[in-house]
Amino acid sequence: KEINDKQGIAISLSHIGNFLHNKGSLPGALEKHKESLAIRMEIGDKQGIAASLSNIGNIFHNRGDLKGALEKQKESLAIEKEIGNKQGIAISLNNIGSVLEDKGDLNGALDKFKEGLAIEKEIGNKEGIAISLGNIGSVLRGRGDLNGALDKFKESLAIRMGIGAKQ
Repeated sequence: KEINDKQGIAISLSHIGNFLHNKGSLPGALEKHKESLAIRMEIGDKQGIAASLSNIGNIFHNRGDLKGALEKQKESLAIEKEIGNKQGIAISLNNIGSVLEDKGDLNGALDKFKEGLAIEKEIGNKEGIAISLGNIGSVLRGRGDLNGALDKFKESLAIRMGIGAKQ
């Protein structure tokens, strides 16, 4: 703030928002992400806007506002597509899939997770591939396809072990 670095302020607010979200303080997290979004809109940082919308969507999702979460994730996806950010597109698709899964739309969720997986494979993002595979496994489990789910979970685990993602 002292040097009026608006980009830096927006990033810092986003980090604070993520920290608060991880601590379970959803109202505080939402406030920080909205502040970050406002600055990013002011300076025209489209990638930052997409990230802020996604973060807000995640908060809405965690507090049970599935309609609001889906809206924000779709807004984020539209911007990611506009700027051609494949990593962001894949993240948005997975976030949309998660919301659809919680809404009970398993077919829609599976489609989004598969779209995200294809992009993650295209760009070679192993962590993203593992996340997408795990998400697909979750949907398959929800559909009662336990063998298919187990296969996806095993694939995801193998990748995570291979890249040292202990979490």
